[in-house]
Amino acid sequence: MVQLRLFDTMDDVQYAMSLTSAELPKIKEANIYSYHFIRDIRNAVNKKMSMDRRANMEYEQDINHINHIYR
Repeated sequence: MVQLRLFDTMDDVQYAMSLTSAELPKIKEANIYSYHFIRDIRNAVNKKMSMDRRANMEYEQDINHINHIYR
C-alpha cells in the first residue's frame, strides 16, 4: 500500500519526485485527487529544472560570445 503525504516541506516535494512509475498508478487508484496533485508537483519541478538548464546554457553561450569578442 502506498502512503500519501501532504506537501508542506521540501522533503515532501522530494518524496513526490522519488515515486516510481509503479507507485503512481497505485496512488491514482487510491485517490485520484492526490495523484493529480503529485503529478502537478512533479510537472512543476521538472519544468523548473528544464528552465534552469536552459538559462544556464544561454548564460554559457553569452559568456563564450563575450570572451570571443573581447579577446
